[in-house]
Amino acid sequence: MNSSLPGAGVSPKKKKTHNAHNMQPFTSLFEWLSACIGFLPPDFVRLLFMFFISYPLAYFYIKLPTVNSRHWYGILISFFYLCCIFDLYGGYLHVLASSLFTYVASKYLRHQGRLMPWIVTVVTMIHLVWLHAGRQFFYIVSPEVIEITGTSMVLVMKLSAYAWNVYDGTSKEELTPYQEEKKLSEIPPLLEYLGFVFYFPGLMVGPSIEYMDYRKFTDLSMFSADADKLVRKSETEEKEVSVNGKTQRIKIPNSKRTAAKSLLLGVFFFGIFGAFGPKFSYDQVLKSSWDDTSVFYRMMFIQLSGIISRCKFYGAWCLSEGSCILSGLGFNGFSKEGYPIFERCKNIDIYRIETADNIRNILDGWNKNTNRWLRQYIYLRVTPKGRKPGFISSQITFAMSALWHGLFPGYLLAFVGAGFGVFSAQLMRRYVRPLLLNSDGSGKGLKVVYDVIGTIATVSIINYLASSFMLLKFGPCVSLYWRVGLYGHILILIPILFNLAGGFKYLSRSLGVRPQKSETTSEREKQKPVENLPKLLSEPMFKNVSAPWQNSPQLPTDKTE
Repeated sequence: MNSSLPGAGVSPKKKKTHNAHNMQPFTSLFEWLSACIGFLPPDFVRLLFMFFISYPLAYFYIKLPTVNSRHWYGILISFFYLCCIFDLYGGYLHVLASSLFTYVASKYLRHQGRLMPWIVTVVTMIHLVWLHAGRQFFYIVSPEVIEITGTSMVLVMKLSAYAWNVYDGTSKEELTPYQEEKKLSEIPPLLEYLGFVFYFPGLMVGPSIEYMDYRKFTDLSMFSADADKLVRKSETEEKEVSVNGKTQRIKIPNSKRTAAKSLLLGVFFFGIFGAFGPKFSYDQVLKSSWDDTSVFYRMMFIQLSGIISRCKFYGAWCLSEGSCILSGLGFNGFSKEGYPIFERCKNIDIYRIETADNIRNILDGWNKNTNRWLRQYIYLRVTPKGRKPGFISSQITFAMSALWHGLFPGYLLAFVGAGFGVFSAQLMRRYVRPLLLNSDGSGKGLKVVYDVIGTIATVSIINYLASSFMLLKFGPCVSLYWRVGLYGHILILIPILFNLAGGFKYLSRSLGVRPQKSETTSEREKQKPVENLPKLLSEPMFKNVSAPWQNSPQLPTDKTE
């Protein structure tokens, strides 16, 4: 989750807040609009304004005549966003400083082996943690204020990935297909690099993009392959471009319809959050006026709180994805039927999350590009060559993910709880699910009941754990857990304790049913190759259960079928 979104964070009570926009020329306009709307804070209005104007601005991105003009276009618009809309002049300097440091380090240390990318990763993470600490302890505590940490979270992913891409371009080691596709054999021009850093559709909330994807987007080579497969050839724009020194006539698929869907979805989810977010926030349960309500009533209330809280992130990511699609960068190939696919910048699978029958499926569909970064540039990189990733790799990735999100204890509570939840779900799948299957693998009548109960339990547990992401402080998080009867932890621990007592093995032996083995990577790839992504959590304390990102396949980018 992105802690910079308005409404995410701790209550500003008892702490001095800081007005980050008191010298901004548009302040009076956004405050007036906020007052007219009535239920949106000024910074939320700023964010929506930025999202909406990104669409017409993104439409002209690839219509500009030259590659350099596209770089300048993104750089200038990002400057306008940060310095004019959000008045984050200091934040802009933070972004620029990290970016220039990474560029210089990659240029002059690129032949120092793995030292260079690790220096970039560690320094940019320290910078981000410093900004997190500033927001938490010093200058801003109001959840209604946007500052630079959200942009910096996206930036850390981009810069560390770029540094590893440069390393891969000089490395003599055998590369994976993904690394081979993304490697940079030469240091790019500074203008192109800054264009990548300041790609404005993903500036504030992501998604993070790969450098080679940005390069192929701005030089239009992304659209040069397999364009003849397109079914609706009338819905294309033809251009003559130079690709690898040769002039080619390319066809750019029309992305307006797909972008419009993302726009409408984003508006819909933001509308739900704006209308119902204040009434159904998690902190309502902590009020003394709720002391006389029943535990069951509070449990039902936080189900609505969880759904409405997610709407904020759904809205932000859908709106951001739509402008990425409209710019052209979202394109990543054609389907078998010849229709263009715009999933390169897809960061969320809403249907999968809301109908998941286990926590792992939720993690598969949540914040996909962050999961890809954790796998490709942390988990696999901390593993020595020639060895398989294991316990230490999982722990380092877990720690990096926790630091990346922020320093509030609520993040750790959510991570640890979800880690146990994944393990609990795996136990149920391994020992209980086979009891409901016929010998040929088909489901019995009770299998439907099992799936329905699994979905209800999973979503209710996630709504319970998500409270920590919204309340953030240890005291309020634990207080809410107690006020709803610790039901989430109880549901998670029942299968684990039953397993520790030998109950599952006894049940399997008594009924003569063999436990179901965990799915292999290849099996999951066959089922849903795009959605099986690295996860944010691990449960290494259980030796027989691998970390969720351990068996995750690589994220395909260009997927012409």
